[in-house]
Amino acid sequence: MSTIIVTGGGTGGHTCAGLSFCEIIKERKPDTKLLYIGSSTGLEKELVKTLDYVEFEEIRTGKFRRSFSLKNVSDFFSFIGGIFDARALISEHNPSAVISTGGYVCLPVVVAAYLSGIPVVAHEQTTIPGLSNKIAFKIAENILLSYPDTKINKKNVKITGNPVRLELEKKYIDFKNQSRNVGKPVLFVTGGANGASILNSFVIENIDWLADNFIIYHQYGNHAENIEKYEEKLKNISRDNFFAQRFFSNEKLAEIYSNEPVLLGRAGAGTIADIINFRLVSVLIPLKNSAGGEQYSNANMLASEGAAFIVNEEENNFSAIKQAVLNAFVQSKKVKEKIGKYPVWNRELVTKILDLYL
Repeated sequence: MSTIIVTGGGTGGHTCAGLSFCEIIKERKPDTKLLYIGSSTGLEKELVKTLDYVEFEEIRTGKFRRSFSLKNVSDFFSFIGGIFDARALISEHNPSAVISTGGYVCLPVVVAAYLSGIPVVAHEQTTIPGLSNKIAFKIAENILLSYPDTKINKKNVKITGNPVRLELEKKYIDFKNQSRNVGKPVLFVTGGANGASILNSFVIENIDWLADNFIIYHQYGNHAENIEKYEEKLKNISRDNFFAQRFFSNEKLAEIYSNEPVLLGRAGAGTIADIINFRLVSVLIPLKNSAGGEQYSNANMLASEGAAFIVNEEENNFSAIKQAVLNAFVQSKKVKEKIGKYPVWNRELVTKILDLYL
């Protein structure tokens, strides 16, 4: 029986990508042992629990900031400690490969794999690779990219599209095959797994306009600040066509996506993946200070081709958001045609690559 280690986290994009790889491996070779290595505080610790066939182990890790910070010093020692932690786990489990999906937690694992002679497969979900994956690419045996426009000067590169969870994909097909009439158009508001203050504020301050025009599903996030500041206000909104949760299940997301909503959200990797894989019309408000300008690059990739609408966060202008949402609904047919140029998740290709290590 072979063992595969999967690592990546910090955000929903990195974590859900990692879980997608776990699902493929389980479906392909059910007896494969799967170990997920993450941090003690990252989102991955909770999301991995949704797959009962995956073990989870924590390691020490440090976040490297592009700007000068004294925290870089302490985090460097945590990173070194994480390498020792990861190498001990690799020695114990003797994996045939390590799959990295990005985020600072993956870097100690990738370095430990290299030092232990274990092959690395690295997947990047965004248009601009993060610092951890840039390092991982230097030693990876296979580099998997979501978009052909991502610039990587390597020969061992394959375009796979962005991962989508198997349950979400299957449930989506089930819902699409049902004959349904939901009445008003559907608006899905999401700030990603952590949530977004600007979107939560927008919904609360414009609920009358929203409820008059749409069926609204609002994912306000798991971040403690969003819960403390907005949860009670959102739960006190009493409208038959308004539904708010911290995080929607894959089954509920599949139902929402099957109703061809306009998505109003940030531009993180997970959100962009869903937009492309499920051909969703979207209005994107990129996080202004995302790492390396990643979210703006993601959003601009779509918007520059007419496949999405962008509202800049610094505008903080709710009237501009409302106008963009209306434009998205009116122009949805045209926008969907533009989205069709982007590659969807190539499960078959990824399965062939993973077969090399199973």
